[in-house]
Amino acid sequence: MAQQLDTNLTKAEQYLAKYRNETLKHYIGGEWTLGSRGETFENLSPTNNVSLGKVVKGTVEDIDQACRAAEDAFIQWAEMPGAERKKVLNRLADKIEARAEEIALVESMDCGQPLRFMKQAAIRGAANFRFFADKSPEAKMACLCTKTITPTTRCARLLVR
Repeated sequence: MAQQLDTNLTKAEQYLAKYRNETLKHYIGGEWTLGSRGETFENLSPTNNVSLGKVVKGTVEDIDQACRAAEDAFIQWAEMPGAERKKVLNRLADKIEARAEEIALVESMDCGQPLRFMKQAAIRGAANFRFFADKSPEAKMACLCTKTITPTTRCARLLVR
């Protein structure tokens, strides 16, 4: 168990190295940006309080710019044929799966979530994109219903001994 932990920490450090060397910017309107004010903050891992790198500090102006960019992109996305959207979403799922280990390790260090959960979250993210990819050809600006439900709930958990 300790050996696996050491292996995971070593891999996490290798993946995190690229984030420590460059400020993590916002991606708005197809471009990486330092935001309207160029301010950053130190992203500290809740697991050990060590810096994971600098992150651009978002502002109201940055949010407004991102919302406008999303609205503009939505028009192009909505006009794209379903078969093309399917290809785009499947490519995204492929990229998530190819980097699932990296995503899981980095996110585990970033948010303190146990690695076993983060591994599942990365794979689940790819599965969600594939689900919507498969539905894209039949989407005609309508609600896409399924035979299953994936409820999301938030509740406190208590360990009782």
